[in-house]
Amino acid sequence: MKKTLVTLLLATATASACGKTDAGGQGATAAPAANTAATAPAAAPAVANADTSLPGDPVKGEDVYKRVCLACHGADGKGNGGMTGANFIGDKTRLAKDNAILIKSVTEGVMNVPPGKPVMPPQGAALSAEEIKDAIAYVRKTFGG
Repeated sequence: MKKTLVTLLLATATASACGKTDAGGQGATAAPAANTAATAPAAAPAVANADTSLPGDPVKGEDVYKRVCLACHGADGKGNGGMTGANFIGDKTRLAKDNAILIKSVTEGVMNVPPGKPVMPPQGAALSAEEIKDAIAYVRKTFGG
């Protein structure tokens, strides 16, 4: 029951954070404590020898993706309308990044984004390390990583 409530609360917070910008077109900012989250992993360049293997189980990752990621990233991986998350299809450099970078981005979130771009809320409190790896495996396998 407690895990369900926590998951529901985090999903609601995630859904409300996706795609939010302030009146000046600036990306939403997190509370000061959350601003210590990862600030640059999403902008890190892909490395020729990056580990892009499947870090987890893509079958299990599909469930995680549908529960947590789908609201922002969409069923097709292109982002989801007004709640636009990263477009895995249109920007192949995202999935060319090393697994460690993607795991850190999902776990800690990405708050320092260009103006008008949505933040990536941290999911480390809502998901286990294994669930995060499974979700990344699903994204890599499904969206061509």
